[in-house]
Amino acid sequence: MKTTITALGVVVCCMLMSPCAFAHQPSRIEANVNGTVLDICAYHTVSNPQDHYVEEIEVRLNGDKIIDQKYSMQSGDTQKAIYIIPSLKKGDEIEIRAHCNKKGEKKTQLTVR
Repeated sequence: MKTTITALGVVVCCMLMSPCAFAHQPSRIEANVNGTVLDICAYHTVSNPQDHYVEEIEVRLNGDKIIDQKYSMQSGDTQKAIYIIPSLKKGDEIEIRAHCNKKGEKKTQLTVR
């Protein structure tokens, strides 16, 4: 009887933890600036992009949050965004964060050239 209860406990514990076990942050972010256009691609390979996706892309310019974009799903294995930022100039520091709706975030930084 003890073996059955212990085995059942292990199975229940694994079932409860399984959604977290498969959740992960985006693997990488690619970002490019062309003039005043910021082009972002957050790579996040998932089996069901309607259920597990990049839910938010946040952009900071010289430390100030200027964009906070929310999503309800992603298209395929990436979340893409293009923003026109009229005030961009050479030397500006951009930080981009991509948040997974299940677990974790990835961030990258670049300097406008």
